[in-house]
Amino acid sequence: MKLSSIIEKYPNRYVILAPVLYDALSKRPLAFKVLEDCILPDDSVKAKEYYEGEGVSGVFIFPTFEGDIPFEPEDAARMFQVLMGGI
Repeated sequence: MKLSSIIEKYPNRYVILAPVLYDALSKRPLAFKVLEDCILPDDSVKAKEYYEGEGVSGVFIFPTFEGDIPFEPEDAARMFQVLMGGI
């Protein structure tokens, strides 16, 4: 599922994503699997940690809303690393 579709399907949520399809040249993810969606930021952190513990690679939290997002710097950095093809 593309990010634009995820934003439409899961509005105002914290969505736990894992990349499933990558661009061959840039290594950037093109499609994602939605592992879970959460309303509260604490729940999203717990869900992300669970999937990381289960060995799912490239897991990150993606907020589907604008405005002030209570994001830990490590979570924001992880999201951008995955989106830019660094993981």
